[in-house]
Amino acid sequence: MNFKYFMESVLTWMLNNKTIVFLSLLSFCLFVSVLALAGQKNRLVAKLDQCEKEKNDMATPKPTDTTGDETSTTTDSSTTDGGTAPGNTTPETNPPASGGEEKPEEVGGGLRLADAA
Repeated sequence: MNFKYFMESVLTWMLNNKTIVFLSLLSFCLFVSVLALAGQKNRLVAKLDQCEKEKNDMATPKPTDTTGDETSTTTDSSTTDGGTAPGNTTPETNPPASGGEEKPEEVGGGLRLADAA
């Protein structure tokens, strides 16, 4: 009996306040759509960062090793001024441009729906 009375009073209030009910539903729909758009933006930003990183990796040429051994060097005791002897060659090695690989999940920032769940 109490449930019937409660539902009747709620329906009466909703019929008397149609504008408030409509605006409440509208604001809830807006909230859900904002969450969906934020999640889509974060996924697209992460994908864009990953594509830019792959593009930069493809654009930079990789150094080729022609000698096969980067650690072996020969020294000539006859040179005292710090120059190199004509037969002494040292291969050049370039250090990596970045400190490490970035994870796509950490790129883009912001709250993601997958992290919130």
